[in-house]
Amino acid sequence: MAKRAFQALGGLALVSLVAGGAAPRLAHAAHSQADATVSIGVSIPLLQYPNLPEGIQYGVQIAVAQANAAHLVPGVTFTTNVLDDTINNKYDPVKEASNARKFIANPSVIGEVGPLNSGAAEGSIAVYNNAQMAQISPANTLLDLTLPKFRAKFEPRTAAGHGPITYFRTIAPDTIQGGGDALLAYNVLKVRSVYVVDNQGSYGVGLANDFEYSAKGLGMKVWGHAELDPTQPKMGADAVAANIASQTGGKVDMVFFGGEFGTTGGATFLADALKAHGLHEIFMGGDGIYDPNFISQSSNGGVLTAYASKGGPDVATSKGAAAFVALEKKTYKFNYSTYDVFSYDAANALLNAYAAAVKAGQIKVGQPMTQNTRGTIALWVAKSNFKGLTGQISFDSNGDIKAPLFSVYKVVGSGSSAHWQFVQYDPIPKIHL
Repeated sequence: MAKRAFQALGGLALVSLVAGGAAPRLAHAAHSQADATVSIGVSIPLLQYPNLPEGIQYGVQIAVAQANAAHLVPGVTFTTNVLDDTINNKYDPVKEASNARKFIANPSVIGEVGPLNSGAAEGSIAVYNNAQMAQISPANTLLDLTLPKFRAKFEPRTAAGHGPITYFRTIAPDTIQGGGDALLAYNVLKVRSVYVVDNQGSYGVGLANDFEYSAKGLGMKVWGHAELDPTQPKMGADAVAANIASQTGGKVDMVFFGGEFGTTGGATFLADALKAHGLHEIFMGGDGIYDPNFISQSSNGGVLTAYASKGGPDVATSKGAAAFVALEKKTYKFNYSTYDVFSYDAANALLNAYAAAVKAGQIKVGQPMTQNTRGTIALWVAKSNFKGLTGQISFDSNGDIKAPLFSVYKVVGSGSSAHWQFVQYDPIPKIHL
């Protein structure tokens, strides 16, 4: 039987994956019928992307199963409550807000892990804040969500001095990722000129703008900044690529893309269109393109010049993350996707916060969740300080992770053998906005 590692936070025993060796089993301990049920809400776009939403769900479920097996809080059975946040197969901030209200109305829910998309979060953060319920996203990277100057918009109750911050994220914002990508492009890939493109989504625009700002600061020539058009066939990628080829005369070292893969993301459309117009330069993006489907959806190999950065460790070389991946595959017959380890860490932050509140006598086992008890949990989330799979889980005063980590990959091979290969970790900008 594999061992479990325990770490202390204020005297509280917390469950985590063992740092090395074989993946621990999910032991499903028997619980008394009298056990109180405590839930973690998960709101994700189940109908929009392959793999990404399921990975977030499985990360939470693994953390929950381990907490139950370890009897993290005696007398409590933890569960997962999953809702879809899509309308017409696309994430929707209104649906996300509706899901938030459902979780808040459920007296067993202690907080949410999610959502996947920054644009969805824009619809729910204020809803959770008014209810003082903690929300921890494993995937939101839009900088604005945690900037103090936007606190009155996203966390109105906190801004008015009537409660703690309630929005946290285990992944770093675009400013750090975009800045790191620019440093990598300039110092490692020797890029001196770039064209920037986004897909008009909140995530894509934020990442593209932050990369462009940093690139200019490093002295790169930025030829221009274009946008894909979601209303056009293949999001108008061919017209954008044609314009880039004409404007630069083919003399551009790299095209940086802010956005995702897939029919509504546009990354593969753009990569293929650039190649069709004779542009074989480096194609680079963020977490939104780091997926096998970005490669497999390519029609003419335009993706073969691609680099991608993603938050968190390289799961093949990080022992703790590798153990998680093996466990996830064994349990769910599922191959790891980008945000799984972030959701595992986010779920543990919520579980640990609830356990700490119970241990401190601030919440009683079986007590229905109210605005006050949820506010107490949010305060304990803010005090998080434990070693997770993505690094040290500790939040700053804005709810951002204090120690960000980004892995960089490139596409190697061709045809059916093309795949992502780890290159190095992104440099972290010295100034974190």
